[in-house]
Amino acid sequence: MSDTFVIREFNGDDSRLEISDYGAQVLSWAPVGQPSVIWRPSALVLEAGVPIRGGVPVVTPWFGAGYAGGHALGLSPKHGSARLSFWHCEGPSDSSDGRVRYRLDLPADAADPSGQPLRAVYEVGAGGSLRMTLTVANVGEGSASVEMALHTYLRVGDVRRTRVRGLSGVGYWDAAAGGVDRVQREEDIAFAGEVDRVYGVARPLEVHDPVLDRVIHVRSDGAEQTVVWNPGERIGDAITDMVPGEWSSFVCVEAALCRGHAVELAPGESCTLGQTLSL
Repeated sequence: MSDTFVIREFNGDDSRLEISDYGAQVLSWAPVGQPSVIWRPSALVLEAGVPIRGGVPVVTPWFGAGYAGGHALGLSPKHGSARLSFWHCEGPSDSSDGRVRYRLDLPADAADPSGQPLRAVYEVGAGGSLRMTLTVANVGEGSASVEMALHTYLRVGDVRRTRVRGLSGVGYWDAAAGGVDRVQREEDIAFAGEVDRVYGVARPLEVHDPVLDRVIHVRSDGAEQTVVWNPGERIGDAITDMVPGEWSSFVCVEAALCRGHAVELAPGESCTLGQTLSL
């Protein structure tokens, strides 16, 4: 592991993958003949201590400001320290092999709210689909509380015409409405303004994009929740590491274990969260 920014490229028969050692963050995955399924902004900011916008940020050991006992913990940095860390790439080095494995050791003072050291292993496999698997282990001597999410930015032609299907009838926590509980009454999630929701299940989902004329299939493993987010115009145009209007070209659909579904790990225990994307 070093503090040098390295972006690795893998060019296989089925797809092209780019991933950054900083944050172990997938930056793009483009199946042959398709624009990237993963979104990133036109100007990529690479700066130590600053999260990379877009791609697939690895969120752990807490989500947002952390959560326990029914309330936010006010932890910093937002979404944990993993996405602000230089991970150790364990291979492979073959640029035609779209498989890569990363490891990160988080000391007690940068790990979970309980103060236990953690070890994270992140494996990515790219081919006809993109497979991402995060495993977090408690390597301390006491119990650890861990939240996890794969904060996946999906590229779409226009989020205002995009629909996310598969969560009809599911309850969700609506952060955009001030943290109230609601139920998804419509068949599809539509995006007429800010959407920031934590749905209480993890199901196979479809992201319908009529502009790019494709359907992105999203499947999670080990998750108990699905986060759906787009900032909308007012907030999106105020985000400093995106140019005005870029908010309309992505939607985040995230496999998650957060808030009331944080995982309690005894010493030596681990938890795995995964997400697979395909067209």
